[in-house]
Amino acid sequence: FNEWHAKNTSQKVKAVKQAQGNSGVPLTPNPPYGYRKNPDGSKFWVIDAPAAEVVRRIFALCMDGKGPAQIAKLLKAENIQTPNEHKKTLGMKTPAKTPAVPFDWQPSIVAAIR
Repeated sequence: FNEWHAKNTSQKVKAVKQAQGNSGVPLTPNPPYGYRKNPDGSKFWVIDAPAAEVVRRIFALCMDGKGPAQIAKLLKAENIQTPNEHKKTLGMKTPAKTPAVPFDWQPSIVAAIR
């Protein structure tokens, strides 16, 4: 009975999360780079215009055949803020480890943007 109950509960939680995702409700409390929480308290996120432009540019560069290392070098050369630095300027919490240089793009940061 315990195994059945655990399996049944797991299926119900999975179904609820899937329904929330299909309806557009965010499944995580922290919005990804390019979005921010809605100031009016809504469940839905709003587009963060400056960050969204960077994300669109990264996508366009990727579609042009550039890899994460090439894109990181380009963004670093143009002094574009990293996602953590951008969050700091908006007054959002950031992880304890932040780069010393605010424009220090790494290939792993570029690759993590989806």
